[in-house]
Amino acid sequence: MTNQKNKSSNEIRTVKHDDEFIVRIRQIILENMKAEGFGVRMLCKISFMSRTQLHIKMKSITGRSTSHYIKFVRIQKACQLLLETNLNITQIAIEVGVDSLPYFSRIFRTETGFSPHNYRGKIRSEQ
Repeated sequence: MTNQKNKSSNEIRTVKHDDEFIVRIRQIILENMKAEGFGVRMLCKISFMSRTQLHIKMKSITGRSTSHYIKFVRIQKACQLLLETNLNITQIAIEVGVDSLPYFSRIFRTETGFSPHNYRGKIRSEQ
């Protein structure tokens, strides 16, 4: 019984540590996404981790590579901006650190299944 209790306690600590790690990484991404050239290299530097360490930890926690997680956070922020602001799609792309509107639209559609314009219309019509 004691062994089972220790195992559960260790699992809880690991989950809490993983949650704190992701919150920290997400915050770094949100604070720096507009910086020119922000990507995996800069995230590694700011988080004081090697590219390999970061990739392995991100993949094990999120199931996504580091670069895909950065894109995911950008799209989550874009969804928030589409919902809460009247910024146009180009302005939102710039706000989340994507300079190319076609690229922004492509990664947005890949993540959400909608174009940014259609997503805004869908969300607003549901409210």
